[in-house]
Amino acid sequence: ISYENGKSVSELIRDSHWYFLSWDMDPTISSMLLMLDAIDEKFCNESNLYRKLVSNNSALITFQFIEIKNFGLSDSLYIKMNARGKELTSFENFKAKFEQLLEQFDSTNSSHLKKEFSLKIDNDWTNLFWNYRDSQTQLFDKKIMNIIRVITTNNYAIKQNTTPNYSNLRDLFSNKDLNFYHYFDIGCFDYDSTVTLMKTLDLLVNDSSDKIKIYLPNNHILDEYKLFRKALDNRITPVERIQLFALYSYLIKYGVNNNLVEWIRIIRNLTENTRIEEIPDYCASINSINEMLVFGNDIIRFIADDANNIIGFAGIQVKEERIKALLILKNEKWQEKIIQIENHQYFKGQIGFILCFSGISDYYKENRKLNWTTAEDEKFYIKFCNYCEKSQILFIDTGLCKFKDFLFERALLCKGNYLLKKRRNDSFLIDSDRDISWKRLLRDNNDKRIILMELFDCLDTTRTEKALQTIISESEILDWRRYFIKYPEILRACGSNKFIRWKEENDILLLSKTQTNGYHREYYTYSLALWLREIGNRVRYRGDYSVEYPKCISQINGEDINILYQQKINDPQYCYSIEYNGDNKYFSTQKEIINYLTENDILIN
Repeated sequence: ISYENGKSVSELIRDSHWYFLSWDMDPTISSMLLMLDAIDEKFCNESNLYRKLVSNNSALITFQFIEIKNFGLSDSLYIKMNARGKELTSFENFKAKFEQLLEQFDSTNSSHLKKEFSLKIDNDWTNLFWNYRDSQTQLFDKKIMNIIRVITTNNYAIKQNTTPNYSNLRDLFSNKDLNFYHYFDIGCFDYDSTVTLMKTLDLLVNDSSDKIKIYLPNNHILDEYKLFRKALDNRITPVERIQLFALYSYLIKYGVNNNLVEWIRIIRNLTENTRIEEIPDYCASINSINEMLVFGNDIIRFIADDANNIIGFAGIQVKEERIKALLILKNEKWQEKIIQIENHQYFKGQIGFILCFSGISDYYKENRKLNWTTAEDEKFYIKFCNYCEKSQILFIDTGLCKFKDFLFERALLCKGNYLLKKRRNDSFLIDSDRDISWKRLLRDNNDKRIILMELFDCLDTTRTEKALQTIISESEILDWRRYFIKYPEILRACGSNKFIRWKEENDILLLSKTQTNGYHREYYTYSLALWLREIGNRVRYRGDYSVEYPKCISQINGEDINILYQQKINDPQYCYSIEYNGDNKYFSTQKEIINYLTENDILIN
């Protein structure tokens, strides 16, 4: 090879008449040219190397030649293949282009990112991700690309603080394949974000284990391993993305110290209890965390000071964190108790209802510093602990404790109408749902939550089930709630969402599904059917799949009879109507119906 005007090998090739610009876009060719330059730089001052390469007896490099003309494959296919004879993966293509970008950064910033990246991607990082390789293909390329994607997306969102590009973020959030140019064209890779990416990958490496390095003492607050596995498969939620960002951003800035747990606890509480489903919510929250990171090493004092504005999260949760921060700063017993109840897997840091029930929230409204006396501190602490104990008895990790026969729901109904609405339906509440969950009832500071407090105050922690039964048995409720309280079978008829369709007190449908085109029953006639069965009768009840058709008792002890609950013609009042042996009778109460059925020898004595 002859040198011309001091040019490198690759420059000579590029200047030759057979050079095509499209090669610049091919990572294999680009990598080859880079390697030629590297060989030239390493051996430019050596001599007699060519003879060693072409010696017939002891050549340093040999090749196996395969004639491809009989395989029916074009030369272009082999240009796109690597030394293994397999097509380059998306990660291998990405890596080649990324290293070129790092070389530019090194030139501008006098750094050594390319050398560091090349070394670690072939050693430490590869050794880590090899343990998470696909069991079928034995490749980890897609896994590491997913991790890079999640980290890069978080870094990109930080740069979207003023004029966010939601379209680009949607692409980054999606599952469609992205190559290097997708990231590069939208500005994902600048010097700082690239350094952050590499530092984050470093933090994942565990020198003493095949798995990622874990930094929290346990997974009560945050499950690092679970977050990582979800990121590996790119099935991570916006909340989990933010939590991942908060953890590794803190570690990059401060390293491992005693304040890490407090930082992550605050982040867990804010993110888990704020609705973060859309990309604008995600951007607002992650930028808020980035701003708070400056105070991350003293986050409790930062949160406690209401002069510090915190945006991007639910205001009610921010207020709760301020109150808890003030309590934690008082003494260790408050800190211990708060952390213990916060780590309840159903509450996940949301214990505002306990602060409310114990009177602390009301005190905070008047005194933003919680400057109470030692005696008051003890009083509030005892009340707080009492409500914590009851909460842990009534709620398990997945939601409400499953008391038999809906004892809790029926006892709570004795205290008032606590039902929550979802679209056109009302629900007796379920464990997990944005609109109709117990967690929603616990969160919202309104009259319905006060109903829950009244039930809490009636409970004895040593005999909870008996206390619930007593409340139900002593109930004197005579309005629409009375049959729901009396018969647990009615709640069973309300389906998995415990839905009823309520128009007014006398027009209530029990829904087995979410709509009235699913099987449903009429509340008052169904409760009558349950009473009749309770006293020993065989009752056939006919529900329906349409509001247009009547729901009624259709047979009692083999006798055909129709008992409906409806409005009289030209009369706004609701009543029970009975069609039997050609007669039509109307009654106001279930007791009157029982008397009528007895007089006509329909009931079994």
